[in-house]
Amino acid sequence: MSKLPQIKASELLKILKREGFLIHTRRGSHITLRHLRSKKRVTIPYHNGRNLKPGTLHNIITHAGWTREEFLRLRKGSRK
Repeated sequence: MSKLPQIKASELLKILKREGFLIHTRRGSHITLRHLRSKKRVTIPYHNGRNLKPGTLHNIITHAGWTREEFLRLRKGSRK
């Protein structure tokens, strides 16, 4: 099992949007997104310039309905 990478909220937001999540609300430094079809909801802390903590990233990935491997594939796809 591979380790989760260091990732900024802005990069994660781009991946989520590309996979069908839309911004639902923004409150302070947190953005809530909802998926178009599945109605899954994820909230990400959007602190400019800081990497997400590994536990926070893992929780967001789980709520999005992805496995760690799926997320890593999605991330590679965004870096082509």
